[in-house]
Amino acid sequence: GTLGPKTVTSSPFIITTTQVARQALVSGSADLAATTVIDSSNRDLSLTINGRPYQMTLAAGSYSGADLAKHLQAVLDQKITTGADRLTVGFDGTRLSLTGQGYGLSSTIQVTGSSTANAALRLNNGMAYGQDVAGTINGIEASGTGQVLTAAAGNAAEGLRVSVTSSSLVTGASLTVSKGIAQLASERVKQMTDGSKGTMANAQAALDG
Repeated sequence: GTLGPKTVTSSPFIITTTQVARQALVSGSADLAATTVIDSSNRDLSLTINGRPYQMTLAAGSYSGADLAKHLQAVLDQKITTGADRLTVGFDGTRLSLTGQGYGLSSTIQVTGSSTANAALRLNNGMAYGQDVAGTINGIEASGTGQVLTAAAGNAAEGLRVSVTSSSLVTGASLTVSKGIAQLASERVKQMTDGSKGTMANAQAALDG
């Protein structure tokens, strides 16, 4: 976890999640044919990933489900060069799927309905969203962004940011954290230079007096 300037580290923090973080996922709308034939009539695929559009073309040929998944992965890897937009192609033996890299609501994948390859790939059209983690820190609701829970203001955990990578819900996990040397030094300098109560402020007051 990452500590904030107001985080109190004298006791463990109790983490509970009520919703796990998920990546955007486009699932198959139907089973693939035993053999999928790709030709000039069904080879174009249009995707929008995290708001960025991509156009790609599949190679003509006859594919088994596994071979089609491998070919689609190769086409995506060649076309999509932005790391955050890369997709993983899944094949469960009957249906294809597309999974995004990022977690949370900001992770999106849209299969454009006008893509001629949709009928062959049998992917669901429309927008798929990831899911933010949700939960509490010390029993107080925290805000979730992607896989990160951030403690609310006004309690001992204020400013604490915890990365929750578990794919299952967490109940009452105890987290013990400590401040590093650099952070302690930074806070000490801030205390010394505080305009109203710091050591340097007091010294200046004595000189001015």
